[in-house]
Amino acid sequence: MDQSQLWEQTGRVVRLRFRDGEDVEARVLATDAPSHAELTYEVIRIHRSGERPNAGTSVGAVVVASTDDLAEWQAVE
Repeated sequence: MDQSQLWEQTGRVVRLRFRDGEDVEARVLATDAPSHAELTYEVIRIHRSGERPNAGTSVGAVVVASTDDLAEWQAVE
């Protein structure tokens, strides 16, 4: 899906795949739509940990990530 559609997913569960290999299901809490720079989400399930500094992310954690690091995403529900 187009990254611009991600901004419409606030409050919904999506699967996020990052360039470093991290792959998580998460509830989108907030987006920084005007600049397309930040995504805030709550981790629901970890499919694969990445190699970023926050690779120790755990279920229930709230994470702020740069959308520049996002490889792809898809709606789950």
